[in-house]
Amino acid sequence: MNSTRTCRFVRCLTYRPLIAALALAWPLLSAAETQLKEVVVTATRTEAEADSVAASISSVTRATLDRRLPADEADLFRDEPDVAFARDARRFGATHPNIRGLQDNRVLQLVDGVRMADFYNGGGPTNFTMNAPLGVPLDFLKRVEILRGPASSLYGSDAMGGVVGYLTLDPADLLAKGARFGFQPKLSYSGAHDGYTVTLLGAGRADNGLEWMLGYSHTKANEFDNQGKVDTSAPTRTAPNPQDVTDRGYIAKLAI
Repeated sequence: MNSTRTCRFVRCLTYRPLIAALALAWPLLSAAETQLKEVVVTATRTEAEADSVAASISSVTRATLDRRLPADEADLFRDEPDVAFARDARRFGATHPNIRGLQDNRVLQLVDGVRMADFYNGGGPTNFTMNAPLGVPLDFLKRVEILRGPASSLYGSDAMGGVVGYLTLDPADLLAKGARFGFQPKLSYSGAHDGYTVTLLGAGRADNGLEWMLGYSHTKANEFDNQGKVDTSAPTRTAPNPQDVTDRGYIAKLAI
């Protein structure tokens, strides 16, 4: 009996330090997560690590968008060096990006790899003949990539100044691991132009692996406030011209 008890006592002394060590190390083991490197597509038209690309490229992630809460594309690029997005204060809002001094049809814009319409301005004292491509509702975006510098060898002469690539959300971005359905409502407000945005996104996964996503976004806003108070029709006017903004966007995706 004594020998048996001694053996059990020795086992307790042997295992207890091991259990205590595991208990102390477990928080460190659980906190250690694999950090995936940033991947970009626009620079090479294929997925590549941003650090391995020779071109000057940066990306605005979904986490950054949620933190900045931009009102439109002009706000989207406000913290990006060498990139500016013109905002027409008279009539049409955000218009086109400018990369290192080049703009209009020298900067290509893509949505999931598909070219957006060309920018057109008929000239003259007014801008009534201007045609700016409609942007992507910001709540639909997963990432925005900005390629600075010429990319004509990949995209043609309209990418002489650079490329702006808008990548939209995929169904997997809304579906938790093992979940069959995912739903993401969002309501936002911008005091710069009294704008309200309502966005509804839903996704699902079938037994055969097919994934789908549907989304709708609606924005209602007014003119941007420039803090001007002179509300006249004379050249001395400083108040912004009245403007009503209504923007609706839809998205649908199937993934296998």
